[in-house]
Amino acid sequence: FDLSSSSCVDNKKYDAIIIAKPTQKFEESEKYKIDQFVMNGGKVLWLLENMRSEMDSLKRGSFIALDYGLNLEDQLFKYGVRVNY
Repeated sequence: FDLSSSSCVDNKKYDAIIIAKPTQKFEESEKYKIDQFVMNGGKVLWLLENMRSEMDSLKRGSFIALDYGLNLEDQLFKYGVRVNY
């Protein structure tokens, strides 16, 4: 399901949505659509990895983790969730 191409998430069509391992930044309009879905009784399962780390980094002996920059901190905070880096 592509949030950017639809006007809303239909609560009559979907009981719940799963957001699994997003890697691109969420726009404010996409976050608004998710929020409206939740406010109208929908459920969301968030499966997030906030930091990107590649397995080939371990082979060299050092480990580098980079932030995905998902722009979800404010929305998750409204639901009582704080993501630690």
